[in-house]
This record gives sequence, structure tokens and C-alpha cells, in this order.
Amino acid sequence: MSRRNVTNRFGLDARWFQVLDELRSSDRLDPKDLIEAAWAQGMSVRWQDLISILRHDTTGAILPPEFVLNFLDRLLSQHSIERALDPWANAGIMLTALLEQGVAKTGVGIVASAGDLFVAEAISGNLSAEWRLGNMASGDDPPLIDSFDLIVSIPPFNLPMRVEELEVSGSVVTVRDSASHLLILRSCLRLDDTGRAIFLVPNSFLTSRDENDSVLSRLPDFGLYLNTVLSLPEGTLTPWTNIPSNLIFISRNERSQLFVGRLDPSMDIQALVENLSEHKAGPIRELGALVDASSFRSWQTFVLDQEIKEIGSRNRLSSMRLEEVVAEIFFADRSKNDSFSPTENSVYLPRIGSSPAVTNIDELRIKPENYAQLVIRPEIAFAEYIANYFNSELGQKVRERWASGFIPKLNKSTLRRMPVFLPTPETQVAVVDTSRTIRELRIQLDELERKLWAQPRRVQGIRRDLKSLTEENSIESWMASLPFPLASILRRYHASADVRARTEYLFHFFEATAQFICCVILSAFRSNPAFYDQRRARWADSGGTHRAPSAWTRSEFGSWVVLGKRLAKFTREMLSDKDQVPFCLSLFKTRSFDLPTALSYKDLFEALEAAKNLRNDKAHSGEAGDLQLTRRLTMLEGELTRVHKALGYAFDGWLLVRPGFGRKRDGIHYYTVENLMGSDAIFMEIRDVRTITDMEDGRIFLLDQAVGDPLEMLPLFRMMPSPSSSENACYFYNRIERSGVRWVSYHFEQDPEIVAPDPDLIEVTRELSL
Repeated sequence: MSRRNVTNRFGLDARWFQVLDELRSSDRLDPKDLIEAAWAQGMSVRWQDLISILRHDTTGAILPPEFVLNFLDRLLSQHSIERALDPWANAGIMLTALLEQGVAKTGVGIVASAGDLFVAEAISGNLSAEWRLGNMASGDDPPLIDSFDLIVSIPPFNLPMRVEELEVSGSVVTVRDSASHLLILRSCLRLDDTGRAIFLVPNSFLTSRDENDSVLSRLPDFGLYLNTVLSLPEGTLTPWTNIPSNLIFISRNERSQLFVGRLDPSMDIQALVENLSEHKAGPIRELGALVDASSFRSWQTFVLDQEIKEIGSRNRLSSMRLEEVVAEIFFADRSKNDSFSPTENSVYLPRIGSSPAVTNIDELRIKPENYAQLVIRPEIAFAEYIANYFNSELGQKVRERWASGFIPKLNKSTLRRMPVFLPTPETQVAVVDTSRTIRELRIQLDELERKLWAQPRRVQGIRRDLKSLTEENSIESWMASLPFPLASILRRYHASADVRARTEYLFHFFEATAQFICCVILSAFRSNPAFYDQRRARWADSGGTHRAPSAWTRSEFGSWVVLGKRLAKFTREMLSDKDQVPFCLSLFKTRSFDLPTALSYKDLFEALEAAKNLRNDKAHSGEAGDLQLTRRLTMLEGELTRVHKALGYAFDGWLLVRPGFGRKRDGIHYYTVENLMGSDAIFMEIRDVRTITDMEDGRIFLLDQAVGDPLEMLPLFRMMPSPSSSENACYFYNRIERSGVRWVSYHFEQDPEIVAPDPDLIEVTRELSL
């Protein structure tokens, strides 16, 4: 994002244009230079100005997110705080904000450089702030008063390990941890009996509990206790880092249970504040849960544990530890370059990654030393069932939850403790038999396809064999799982007997699919404004290298395919990076890989591009005869099969909704919504759909029902009544004209086009054209 756009977006003083122009040649925006340049223009500088501008500077120190500052203001304003300390104040923004908001009466901030000291003094003005030079991360602690009511800070991330010996009650305690975490401990030693310390930290602070000499494990030795952990949304610290981060609360008051929750600016912050203040559980885990502190490692792990229990409970499966199911667990010896001894009823489970578990030693996909051989007790379970369990959604979550280390890996200890959800042995037998039937059916289908191409003249007989294999119409089933904007067009294709009409409907379906998928991915990316503003230059190239900046004033099939390819590639890159996966899923408001993976599948866009090329060929050819029409339809149906295979049933578990009546109770929103899934234009209403954030009337949202965090759709399509009949119809953006925005419907023939003013759509096209 350009600096001029930064000032426009955040409503800064217009004189910042000149200040930023003067500093345009700088590789990074130095806060000291910013302030001096602003002063030269006769401007005063607020801490809000620095956050707005410097949040786009990836080389500087991490700045406090404004929603975190607002949360602290709301939480702490009910307390009388005399003295606050920021032991790693950087430019002094966090302490200045809290003093200005009246959270504390006086404050002391430790800054590591003369430049930071200059900035802190400049923005704090006449506030009761005292700034001191020092570097508490290296042990250079300046003299301080005995105690503070409040300590709040963002320590640096990932500093090297240090060993310190600290005296407490006449004894010396050895602590070995990151210098960042040791800064937290030494700061907390200055906490008074009723005060609290609040730090923004990565997950590594919490996972360090497993180390005997870590700060977290040693806190009780100093009369200090971790009381609260609030997870922050993925991407909160973008552009500095995508490492999962948390607000932790430490005090001298020991609690029997740890309060955990999710601090998300789109949720009901007041409900979270009330639950935290009263140390009580909320109606959903995001608004507060009480957990055993010794077992808590991170919010992500906690949610995985909850999901695992919920899936097992929903399927009425009993849980056992893996050690109860196996007779032996063997690892291959890498030093001897050996493998495993084939043993009856064994499962070979990958210890790293998500490769499938197998029951045959010849099917290993990675090196044997990266597997565990599980010898299953035959009276409890069948190896084939256990292997497929570990390959299922539930099993993958279990594997992810119990893998540990810098490169997550399963060891013997974690393997033994892993939960296995098992039905009765009789049900296991039925499941395994049914699975084998499905595989056999797949083999028969593959054989029919081979015969079809080897002996095309036998097509009628092969058709009869195919019909005998399945009675269900797969297109009908698929249509019911798709959002209405796509299913409605597919319904028209499926219902028509005319070759020309079927061909046109398929062309419309492919173009609408490209536009709809771009809409979903763009909506996901735009759900995090900082991420969207910083990264959109990688995909928002007006649809093609040679297109003018105004190209998005017209919707074109080819433009959507080009844009979709870029968005899909960017999504695949995030999903292939384990550090980026949680952030990527958070953009889509889901915890499941299925939809983001399907929408970014490479073959999906190859099929759409092939359909686009077929349409271009049609446009440049003459009137087609019956044979040519049939050939064109056959080719399009081939591409439809590829799209069907790529998307599959990825929208299962999702709703496309238009909210109606809503109410709120205990921080949770309950809506009556119109369900815009499937091909039926009479939309069914669903009552009491729960969401953790509100949904604006008149907007359309995509909702993963398992998460309840609605993703607002960009207005690239509209659900509206047709002018002539008031029937429900879907209209896709077509182009911008002088009289308004032209919308086209690919399924409603009575009113196929509508022109109406739409400033929201125009804003979206402007963003795409930057």
C-alpha cells in the first residue's frame, strides 16, 4: 500500500502527505525522523498516527494493535492503578496510550535507544510518564521503584537462550529460557501483591512449561502465577510476523484454574471482559473457558482437543488410549538402515507429516525411520480400521495435536497417550467391509472407463453396466451441496434436453464459478485488512499483464480465470507452509482444510481455462451444426467432470446465508437466516444459527457451521428479487455503465439483466484496479 493510501485509509492529517513525501527515499520509516519532519510542518504527533503509518513498516519493532489497547482500556479502567511499568517500551506507544486513556496515573517506560527515548518523550507530552534508558532483555535493568500496580509490554520475540540465577527467600533459583521470557520474569518481580502483569507473547512462552527450568515452570518459586491466556487472531501482528500470539496475565494470586479465551475485535469484547473479570466460563470457549493450567499448551492445541472430543461424542464413539489398543510399538533403527518385521494386524503410522497410515509394509511412502509400527490387539481392533481412522479428519486432528517439537513429530510417549475413538468390533467389521465395497466399486468404474476408450463401439453396453453400479445421480447430489449462485445454473443445464441450451448453460456455469471462487478467496483475504492491503499487489493486476487499470469496470471470463489462478497459487503457498496454515484458515473463518484446498486446486482453474478457451473458439467460429454442437457439449461436460472432481463436496458443513432477525445473548448472536445452498429458489429459513460475530442486514455470508464465524462476501454477486416477478434470483456483476452497475442472471430468463446504482461494488473494482 502506498503511503498516500495509508493516510487516506486511516484519516490522518492531510499534511502527512508532505511529511511522507520528504521521507519517500527512506528504506524504512524511522519514528524519530517522522516526528522531526512533522514538527517542521508545525504538526503535533499522536501515538495513533505512528500506529497507522508504522504498521506498514516491516523492519521496525512490533507495535501494539489498537484493538488490544482498547481492550486493555475497557478491562483496566474499572481498577485504580497508580503506577504502570513497560519494561520493553520501544517507542513508548503502549504506555502512552494507557496513560492517555486514564488506565494508570503514572508510568515508567524502559527504552533501549536514544532514538526511542526521543520518540517516547515526544508522543507522551505532558502525561505523567518517565522514560529511562536500559535493556532488560540483556539484563541491563535501570534502577526502579520497589513495585508497580500494572506491568504491560510486548517483549521482543525469539531472543537467544540465557541462564540466570535469581535469589528468592534466601535461595538461589536457576532459570534457563529465552532472554525475552527472562525479561518477563525480572519485570514481574516488581509486581505488588494486588497488581497484574500483561504481556503479548508467542506460543513458545506457553509450550516452555515442559522445560523444568523455564520461566513459566519457575513462576511459582517467585510467588507468581499465570492466571489468564487470551489468544489473538492469526495475522494480528502482520506484517511483522504470523507467529501465533497471546496476551498473558500474571499475578501473585494463585487460581485453581486457568482462564483462556480468544480476543477478537469482531466479537463481543464486553462479554469477554466480564467473564475474565469474574474468572468464569462463557457460553462458548472463545468468550472464556476454565482449564487445568498444567495441561494447557496453546489455544490452538486446546481447540484441537475440544474438536476431537466433539467429533468423538457426535459419533458416539468411545475413546481409548492407543497404548490400550496396541500390543507393541516399534520404530525402525536409522543407524542400521533397517525396516520393520511384517507382523499380522499391524499399522504403519507416519510420525511426521500427514502421509496416510497403511497396513502393508510395501505401501510406505516415506523412509521407514519416519514411521511407527503399531501392532494392534486383535480382540480390540482391526488394523485396517485403525489405519483409516488415522487417515480420517478426526485421526488427522489427533495426529496434529500430539505431534511435538520444532519439526512436529510423534514419539513413543505421545503415541501411547493419543486417543483412539472406536465403535464396537462388529461396527468396525461393517465399516471395513463397506470401505472395501467402495474401493471395489471404484475399481469397476476405472475398468469400465478403460473399456470405453479401448472399445468405443460398446458404449451402450458400458452405459448399462454403469447404470447397474449406481442408481444415484451424482450431479443431483452435487447440486444440492453447492451454493445457489452456482447450483441454480447447473440445475438449468441438467433440466434441459436441448444441446445448444445445455452448452450455453455450461458456459455460464464455468464463468460464474470462476467469478464466485474469486469472490470467496478475495473475501477471505479482505477479512484481514492489514494482510489484504499489504499483499494484494501480488494478485490485483487488473486481471492480466496487458489490461488497463480500468479493466475491472467490465467483468470478463478470462480476467476471473487469471485472477483466480493468482489467488489460488497464493492460497496454496500458505497452505504448504506449516507456519502459515493457521493464519490461512483464519482468513477463511474455518478450521478445516477442505474448502481452501478445493478452491485453490490447480486442476480446477485448468478446467475453467479450458472452458474459457472453448468459449473463445465458439465466438470466432461460424454457426455450429448438430455434430459440432454435440462435440462441444461433450468437451464441456469433460471439463465439468474436472470441476466436479476438484470441488467435490467441499461446501459440506458450510452455509451461504442472508441474515434476517437476530438476537444476542451472553455474547453470542442467534439469527434466523435464509439458506442459499442448493438449486431451489425457495430458500428455506433456519432458526437460531449461532455466530460469534454479528452479520449486517442485507449482506451475504459464508459460514462454517462448526466455527460460527461468518465470512462476509464481497458484492460481486447479488441475491435479489427479479423486477417483474419478485422471485429469488442471483445476479453476477457484469460491468459499470453511466446509469449504474449492470448485473446478469445466468439462470433467471424473465429478467436476465438489471442496472442499478451500487457504490459498494464500485469500491471493490477500484481496489482491484490499484
